[in-house]
Amino acid sequence: MKQNIQQRPISPLGETSIRTVVRKFDPETARSEQMSELPIYHQHDGYQLVYMVKGQASFMVDDEVFRLSEGDLFYIAPKLPHALVSLAGEPEGVVIQFKDGVLPNEIEKLPEFTFVNIILNKGVGGLAFRNISYDILEGLIHAAGIGKVSALFYTLDYLGRNIASAEQLSKRILQEDNSSVSARAHQYLLEHYKEDVKLSQIADFCHQQEAALCRTYKRETGMTIFQHLQFIRIESACTMLRNTTLSIAEVAYSCGFNTPSTFNRLFQEKMKMTPGEYRKL
Repeated sequence: MKQNIQQRPISPLGETSIRTVVRKFDPETARSEQMSELPIYHQHDGYQLVYMVKGQASFMVDDEVFRLSEGDLFYIAPKLPHALVSLAGEPEGVVIQFKDGVLPNEIEKLPEFTFVNIILNKGVGGLAFRNISYDILEGLIHAAGIGKVSALFYTLDYLGRNIASAEQLSKRILQEDNSSVSARAHQYLLEHYKEDVKLSQIADFCHQQEAALCRTYKRETGMTIFQHLQFIRIESACTMLRNTTLSIAEVAYSCGFNTPSTFNRLFQEKMKMTPGEYRKL
């Protein structure tokens, strides 16, 4: 795979830092690339989302072929070599590209970007999300100005919240990635926040001693592990209060709280209102 890796720079169009293209893919392009003995790999200097609206496309990552069908989305991290190898069914898709510059400085320390950080940290080797609604990308496609940036963060936040269902593409790059201990702890919290999380479990997952893990996490994120866990649970509860008709007690248990009274107290501390008041907004 090291041969023929082309560098294709991301050049945002006009006055936006996020390049969004709704396009019909050209089957002739894929056929011409397939005529080469080796696939023509390329990589970008920024991030790319590829969503299939219609038809199918197959990409090669680390010598494995992954298919995108209608409703599927690829998250492709910077410097990840990949190659288009086939197209079928009059394919149409959406391609979204952006660079690091659109992300906030020290993003890993901002609790509001917890789920965005998850996707950035865990997606270094590329991810495939299946059966994603087109509505998730509509804001990115049609918004302008600051609304486009906001829509990008919303999309990445959504993908981060659904990381457990994603398919890893390049396991080699994942193994080579020097993700911080805190990033691994983030990953564990995201995947297990609905459970009774123990510090010993997180430490085992991160291959760290408990005390050392706590010191590192506090230094790198500005908060303790369990402060972050509470934040993730409250964020999840807010989503459920907005989008479901579950009772407040059911929301509490679904988000990992042992009792509704604990949930109500912590929710009010962080949101400055009760869960019931939040639901009425």
